[in-house]
Amino acid sequence: MIAVPARINFVTLAVDDLDRARAFYAGLGWAPDGPEGAGAEEVAFYDLNGVIFALYRRDHFRGDLRLPPGPRTGAAETAFAINVETPEQVREVLGQAEQAGGVILAPAQQTPWGGTAGYFADPDGHAWEIAYNPGMPLDAEGRVRLG
Repeated sequence: MIAVPARINFVTLAVDDLDRARAFYAGLGWAPDGPEGAGAEEVAFYDLNGVIFALYRRDHFRGDLRLPPGPRTGAAETAFAINVETPEQVREVLGQAEQAGGVILAPAQQTPWGGTAGYFADPDGHAWEIAYNPGMPLDAEGRVRLG
């Protein structure tokens, strides 16, 4: 059985208005990194020295978590992400999280961006994404680098 990797690759915030959120972070001096084009109207990525900070449209975020449309609900509006090396590891890590007392929010499944992802909640309800993304490979230390 695979141990859950002790790392955070992404911190994702659900936002109501992606353009407004991008403008706010631009005002802090943050420039978006990463993929342009497909998906740019849904998500913005910022490389924070090896941890990727993502702003994700709330409607898409809630859909990923299998939550009904609606207003903010607290902890379910943020997700931490652990990227793994293979699609099979997504399923293994979700299984380990469930065995440890987590609740599966969304099982491992193919994604529109060509990877595999699923979500679990820790005992306090914090959402974690486990993802394999072939377009964002991990380096030897398990870090994602954009661009």
